[in-house]
Amino acid sequence: MLRSRRFSLEINDSAFLLRVFPFFIVLCLCLIAFTNFLNIFCFSPMRAINIKSSTSDFFTEKSFFLTFYSFFLLYIISAYAILFIDNFYSKILFYVLGLTSACLMAYSTNQTFTLKLFIYISFLICTVYGYKFGVKLITSSTALMFFSVVEAFSGFSTVEGNVSRYVKSFSEINSVVFTMTLCTVMAMILKQIAKNYILASETVKHQNLVMNQMSELNNKLQEYAKNHGEEAVQNERMRITRDMHDSCGYAFVNITAIIDAIMSNPEIERDKLSDTLLTVRNLASNGLKETRKTLRQIREVESPTQNNLTAVYEIKRIFQQITGIKVDIQSGNLKENYGITINAIIMHTLQEGLTNAIRHGRAKNIYVTFWDDVNLLTMVIKDDGIGSKEVVKGIGLAGMEERLSKVMGRLEVSTPKEGGFRLEIQIPLVNIAADELKL
Repeated sequence: MLRSRRFSLEINDSAFLLRVFPFFIVLCLCLIAFTNFLNIFCFSPMRAINIKSSTSDFFTEKSFFLTFYSFFLLYIISAYAILFIDNFYSKILFYVLGLTSACLMAYSTNQTFTLKLFIYISFLICTVYGYKFGVKLITSSTALMFFSVVEAFSGFSTVEGNVSRYVKSFSEINSVVFTMTLCTVMAMILKQIAKNYILASETVKHQNLVMNQMSELNNKLQEYAKNHGEEAVQNERMRITRDMHDSCGYAFVNITAIIDAIMSNPEIERDKLSDTLLTVRNLASNGLKETRKTLRQIREVESPTQNNLTAVYEIKRIFQQITGIKVDIQSGNLKENYGITINAIIMHTLQEGLTNAIRHGRAKNIYVTFWDDVNLLTMVIKDDGIGSKEVVKGIGLAGMEERLSKVMGRLEVSTPKEGGFRLEIQIPLVNIAADELKL
């Protein structure tokens, strides 16, 4: 697309249909008008014919050709600038220059209808394709009005030193206005068709690009999870083995020794037997607690990338590397670990938010903010994309709500006034079991 404000052009569907093609049509119309001019007046006053009968008293025979050639060149430059320059004020400046040069050319050639009509239509095409909807209505209407006035009052000619006025009939003026209006409307319709085609084409290209990027992103995340997970699993396995040996092994060895002692002394007193059994029960209870603790640790080992939230920065790095979209993470007072449930919710929400920003929003920048307000964890994902007039909760957002409902969390999505898309989740930490929080 055209991103520079200079006269630079990158050839693609958008540039061709909205800038290159209309400029080519304008050049063709101007070439036809110039050819008509040469057929009537030739190249110079020495060979010219019909100058007296076709020019107004304002333009003399000596200045006639210089006037037409100068304004014709200025008109071509203005038409090019209107179509290819992006700066609004520069476009308005060249609009005034182009409109002035077109009117003066038409006025100088006086009654040469075929020449003037091609100039009129070419400039109206520039106003339709060179400006946005609201502005182009004003510019095209203004140009149409000026051209109608020039066409109605350009009938001055010099006859034996006296100035006489040639007044066109209403049907002649009406036919010119009708032709210009019809061409303007047709140009607007063609532009809208071209914009719809470009939008559909860019949507397909964007979807294909996103699919490829998402596929690569998933592969990279799986590769990271695998590489990071193998190391984490090995370290956790060694730690759990040591813990089980030190805690559970100790309890079971003592229980076994006490039971062996009871069995070797069948005549043990009842009071001593009760105390011994109470000791065995306490050892078994402690061993059960240590076993449950170990099982919870084993459960966390199954998802090693969710053991702590430092993985969000690795997701950010991979996402930026693949898509080229900037991701800014403000972690605030976020802790490294909130337990496997909350960690999983945050990781899934982050991945879904990043995916939606590129798939639907076409964002260039994404901002992620965390804040832990004692008993409430807040996560906000905002982008600078196209936003959405109406938020439709698809599978991704529905999955977020389902995960959040398990922890009494809340999801909010909106399109801010400044544009883009905003996603916010809130997780009340007080509703999470104490043994789930790893603070």
